[in-house]
Amino acid sequence: MSLLDLDRLDNEPGARLVAESRAMGFSEAVARRGLEAELQAWSAPGALERVREELTGVDPERYPQEVLIIGAATLPVSTLRACLMARLLGARVRLKPASGLDGLAHAIAATDDAITADCFSSTDPESLERALGSVETIVALGSDETLLSIQRRVQPHQTFVGYGHRVSAAHLSQPDPNELDDLAQDLLAWDGHGCLSPQVIWTDDAPEATGRAVLEAVARAEHHLPFTPRPEMAHAHFIAEALGAMGGKVLKSATCTLVLSDDPAFMPTPGGRLVHVLPDRGAPWRDLGETLSTLGQSRRSQASPSHETTRRCALGQMQRPPLDWPHDGHPNLLPMLRPAGSSSR
Repeated sequence: MSLLDLDRLDNEPGARLVAESRAMGFSEAVARRGLEAELQAWSAPGALERVREELTGVDPERYPQEVLIIGAATLPVSTLRACLMARLLGARVRLKPASGLDGLAHAIAATDDAITADCFSSTDPESLERALGSVETIVALGSDETLLSIQRRVQPHQTFVGYGHRVSAAHLSQPDPNELDDLAQDLLAWDGHGCLSPQVIWTDDAPEATGRAVLEAVARAEHHLPFTPRPEMAHAHFIAEALGAMGGKVLKSATCTLVLSDDPAFMPTPGGRLVHVLPDRGAPWRDLGETLSTLGQSRRSQASPSHETTRRCALGQMQRPPLDWPHDGHPNLLPMLRPAGSSSR
């Protein structure tokens, strides 16, 4: 069985992926829609071929035989895509999940005979050293601190690929109702978690007018994408809302919170469908530099990405990156190749 055979979520092993995503706290509707969006990216016409074009002229001897993927803190679809890229190189995969996500790792392993779930504690350095030493390429998804800690253990003959945490933003300029509905989908996907979920909406209009229009669109969509905040997020939300009320205004729908301010400066949010709505004065997104992953925009927007690695897309597509999206500005397959001149194991 191959990961590329995964095209349905109603039967095993797809249903197991939905179940394990639900175990992470997502509703079935949110989990299913997010996973379906990822599979649609895989099956888009020419998507796989465009990714494989990276390997044109590359010596197959540089393809890794085995890749360790460490999903330290990421969404199920991010881990799935990392596994897919390694499998497109023909490599076997050892998947080390974040603490508490052993079920997700086993669900992903059930989709492909060449993927093995390697579930050891993050506080077990000996197991980590064994896992690192058994592969030619290490791919890690997590915080910048986690990536640095892993990279320090990588040997010169090995390849390391790290994807750290980034933020995404939306920019509105006279959006029409359809665009507001599309933005609502971006806000609700994966309950506002992940690097591609907008943490801030910069607007050409007054933040309160924009916030109320966005919240109306959210109210039309959230009934179909239910959300129950996780208990551990309650304190972070309380602090964010209290600070928001002190410096501006807080608007809430049944599942979403918008914090309005007249200060355009970006402030990170705790996720969980809590988003800042700020005025666009002086292209504030430029201050985010390379940390800005995706900028979703209305059609009339004149906003420009702060860096060439920033993905620019229409509203509604922020959490639906194409398969050949250059993650953090890098190719998908080439960074996983073994170092030139190194010998295969």
